[in-house]
Amino acid sequence: MFQKLLKFLEETNSILLIKYDGEREKNKYTVKLIYNDLRLGSLGKDSDEPQDVIKGIFHNQVEISVNDALSIYRKIADIIKQALDLKYGSESIITITIKKENNCLSYNFYVQSKDITKHGSAVNLDDLVLGIITIISTETSI
Repeated sequence: MFQKLLKFLEETNSILLIKYDGEREKNKYTVKLIYNDLRLGSLGKDSDEPQDVIKGIFHNQVEISVNDALSIYRKIADIIKQALDLKYGSESIITITIKKENNCLSYNFYVQSKDITKHGSAVNLDDLVLGIITIISTETSI
């Protein structure tokens, strides 16, 4: 799955963005495929069903299972959301971007609540989760 996603992002010169916004009452997820060529714009939308948006973005374009694509986000977001909820409440925002960089996938993350705004990057999913959890656990409330 990762090799196919890498190849797809490279060939389309694009970035995959998946965001959870706990401040929203509905359509809490944003899923977008953003092309680096601004003339091409982006694909995606806000939804409560991110798997449907991913399915719509990738249908017939790439052999990426909806479950595989969502597992990237869910593995990360579930762990992070629990940690944020415990420390800052349920209205946190988690954004993850995935792009091709130096012939591998690169992950960037942004964590925001009423008390913190932080970002970072990682080269694999485990480092991504560790980086975000480290930010949450070491950050002191205002």
